Amino acid sequence: MTPVAGLLLAAGRSTRLGRDKRLLRFRGETLLRGAARRLAAVARPALVVLPAADARLAAELDDLAVEIVENPEPERGLGRSVALGASALAARGVERGTVLLTLVDQPRLECAHLEALIAAAEAGGGWAVCDYGGGEWGTPASLPASALADLARLDGDIGARALFAARGEAVARVPCPEARLDVDRSDDYERLVGESPD
Repeated sequence: MTPVAGLLLAAGRSTRLGRDKRLLRFRGETLLRGAARRLAAVARPALVVLPAADARLAAELDDLAVEIVENPEPERGLGRSVALGASALAARGVERGTVLLTLVDQPRLECAHLEALIAAAEAGGGWAVCDYGGGEWGTPASLPASALADLARLDGDIGARALFAARGEAVARVPCPEARLDVDRSDDYERLVGESPD
């Protein structure tokens, strides 16, 4: 079986929400813990990118099989977190297999969604994304470990989307409408808990 390494991006500042989305609760746990738990179930190593020196967030991960990568400049955007995480995976000797990219604010995801994404990547050329429906796609996403050097060069608010888009039809699309809802605003969270009370 192809080795799978994981990267959870969780260093954002939640500016549109007005409070820390990582500590919002859903189905008995915080969004951060839920996302890290799912990643740890399918990936080794599983790295979580967090703002530097945030003890509250680190405490959410204490008993999970994940490692924290600190981002001292989260204001630089998603690309910076991707780059730091990719560099950390490379430093840990990840050179082959699949790299799974996930976000902290897609709480409807289950481990089965991540497993389907990994399987699609393994069956194809190593590239796979979630198909939200209606022509929309995005994270979670899988790419080959050989792309870590490209990820490590990202910066600003530009994530890995262009790398996937450049490969066109070579990227497998895995149906996953559950990933469409990301918690960016208060009404997103209210809709989430209204449909699935904690």
